[in-house]
Amino acid sequence: MRQTQRLTVLMMILLVVLLPVSSCCTKPPTQRIDPALHFPVIPDPVSETGEALVTLIEQEQKVIMPVWYWDALVRYMLKTDQTRKQYEAWNKIIFEE
Repeated sequence: MRQTQRLTVLMMILLVVLLPVSSCCTKPPTQRIDPALHFPVIPDPVSETGEALVTLIEQEQKVIMPVWYWDALVRYMLKTDQTRKQYEAWNKIIFEE
């Protein structure tokens, strides 16, 4: 009789200790939010030699620049827009909970 009581007490202690560990399987999964956003860097408008890549002609209201620099600016704008959309989606998830 005494051994049965000890076994019962031991089983109850074991149950109390193991229940919190095993309860994570019964909880709904939590959504992990990753706030790590990549913020693009604007292309440098000055060449390695120190010469300006962009020239403004005020009389004609024109800007002259190399095509590769224009392409870099467009890619910068697209990456910035993508980062903004990720940031807004992240804020929407955080503030709606």
